[in-house]
Amino acid sequence: NAHRHNNSTITTFVLREISILMKKRVPLFGALLLFIPIISLSQLRIGITGGPQKASVTESNNIPGWDSTTKPYYSGRAGFHFGVQVEIPVGASQRWFLQPALIYQPKGRKFTKFYDSATASISDTLSYSNNFFANYIEIPFNLTYKLPLGKKSRFIISAGPYAGFFYNGKSTSQTSSYI
Repeated sequence: NAHRHNNSTITTFVLREISILMKKRVPLFGALLLFIPIISLSQLRIGITGGPQKASVTESNNIPGWDSTTKPYYSGRAGFHFGVQVEIPVGASQRWFLQPALIYQPKGRKFTKFYDSATASISDTLSYSNNFFANYIEIPFNLTYKLPLGKKSRFIISAGPYAGFFYNGKSTSQTSSYI
């Protein structure tokens, strides 16, 4: 849920977020573009966004047997995304809004394959797993239209570009050998 704040609270929040971003090595330019308009406006709402998600990397190729021997062993990465979103009214109609945000997004995929004992005795491998985890900081900049449907209901349409910056990542592999 979003709450209204005065300019001094907003300025303190912006300076704290910029300090955190500088420490995390996220490009400062994108963060400044996100927060500069906020400092001069007083009728805005700030909210927290987040929730569970499952991300995956989709791969297709022409390797013979790929769809039956390799592709079924890939799965997505479950995670939790979170961030801060700002809603800035555009005009007096209270129907158009700019909604920039700063969001942490986990992405990646997992590969796990277990071999039966006959295959393991030939290849000396019982199982193989590979995890690829990549984390991003995303900065969406949406233009939103809220169409009133009643006193407390609105139909919301929102779209816009975003920039994503690689934050960190990790790839691990593990092989269990047949003894």
